[in-house]
Amino acid sequence: MIQNPVSHGCHLPVGVCMQVCGTWRVSAKLIRREGEWSGKQILPASVIDDIRRGGDLAKFTYEGIPGYSYRSMWWVPHDEFGAIEAQGIHGQGLYIAPGAEMVIVLFASHPLHLCI
Repeated sequence: MIQNPVSHGCHLPVGVCMQVCGTWRVSAKLIRREGEWSGKQILPASVIDDIRRGGDLAKFTYEGIPGYSYRSMWWVPHDEFGAIEAQGIHGQGLYIAPGAEMVIVLFASHPLHLCI
């Protein structure tokens, strides 16, 4: 599930995207559905496939998060569910696992983002 590499002595790349919890959920479902929503292709599936491929595992060797890589602001666990994860500041997180038909939105406001 969502892990925080900062707690393992690694830097955490963070982008800024301010959304309420429900909007995160809708965005995650759009990604889980390969960019399709209500029968319309909103995002190119090729963009999502590119993110899911992740980065080069041989070059990504952060201690504490084995099997993960990072690509386009997404953490990729390379698991059997085709999952991708995003982490924000203050404990926010997003886990999208298309193979399990699951989306988890972790919405928090913790002064230290090590709480995941």
